[in-house]
Amino acid sequence: MLPCVGGSAEGKPMATHRTEPSINPELGKAIGGCHPRSQVHTQQTGLLVGAKQPDIVIDTPGRVRALVENKYDTRAGERALEQQCGSHVGAAWASGTPVEAIIGVLSPLSLSTCAETDVGPLIDSEQFRYVTWLPGRSPERFPETGWITGDVRDLAAFIDRVTDDALDSSAIAEKVRRVLAAAAADVVEDPLAPTEFPVLLNQEASEQTWRMAAAIMFNAAVFQTHISEHHSNIPSPARMLSSDDFSQYRVLSVWRDILDFDYWPIFGIGRRLLSAMNNQFAANRMLKRLYELANKVTSTPNAQGLVGRLFGELIGDRKFLAAFYTRPSSAALVAELAVGRLAVNWADPSATANVQVGDLACGTGALLTAVYRRIA
Repeated sequence: MLPCVGGSAEGKPMATHRTEPSINPELGKAIGGCHPRSQVHTQQTGLLVGAKQPDIVIDTPGRVRALVENKYDTRAGERALEQQCGSHVGAAWASGTPVEAIIGVLSPLSLSTCAETDVGPLIDSEQFRYVTWLPGRSPERFPETGWITGDVRDLAAFIDRVTDDALDSSAIAEKVRRVLAAAAADVVEDPLAPTEFPVLLNQEASEQTWRMAAAIMFNAAVFQTHISEHHSNIPSPARMLSSDDFSQYRVLSVWRDILDFDYWPIFGIGRRLLSAMNNQFAANRMLKRLYELANKVTSTPNAQGLVGRLFGELIGDRKFLAAFYTRPSSAALVAELAVGRLAVNWADPSATANVQVGDLACGTGALLTAVYRRIA
């Protein structure tokens, strides 16, 4: 353990006392450092409705905003933290949106007496206790009793998981279900697709097969949105919808161009399905539904995290597709267990760059995505 003493004017060791607010900037920096795209606000006023000033607020793309309160790990600190975090339940951000993820952290008491130069290294090496409140969920406090213990990297991973789980995708998920059901009806109108789709998907001819085909082509439209942001020659669904050349033929051409970059698991099968539709009117009507849906979903706040989770939840619903897929929560658990057992020095960039992960039954990539997030 690092020395936790300062120095007197005479050069003799002298105990110091650091309040929680004095270590919050370093704690926020350490948590944010685990997610390079996060923005961390420490003891900033004006973020919450009212005069409350949270210790740390973390904004990460694809996640809900995290409110973090920190106290020293004493009995008094534990009681105060429970009360403080509980008071945030039902609170709202200045934007009017509700506070959806509250994390309470008990910091080791050793930080209260260490030298200023030792705060960062101690935060990096010491153990913390933490818990979360998710307003409106059941249970609201997790864990319901007691605390989770881990280092600052474990804490950062916990916050990442909590702020992802707090995303409420129920409304948009219901819209996706309705649109894909309508798109499946378009498929049935085609004279050729009901014969070709079961062969391409290795399925029986059924409602399940039509919905699965629609879900695959919707997924391609969503990926097209993200790819268009990095490749100027690939138009976004929004741009294609606003043009006069939106058609089955045009979409097939764009997806062919995307295959030049790769993405075969998505656009290869998607293109074969779309090519199998012989009724251009039905195909164009279906594509318009899927492209409008993709445009709406990807323009939703926190869409980066929402889209993958939404698709995972959708295809995990046996009532919708009558097929088994890995649920996001299961994928997250497997990723935590697997990555935690890798003998890798994560502080060494070359060692991290050499990590290779294989999922030989990839499907929608739920496990690969979860492992990637855990490694990151």
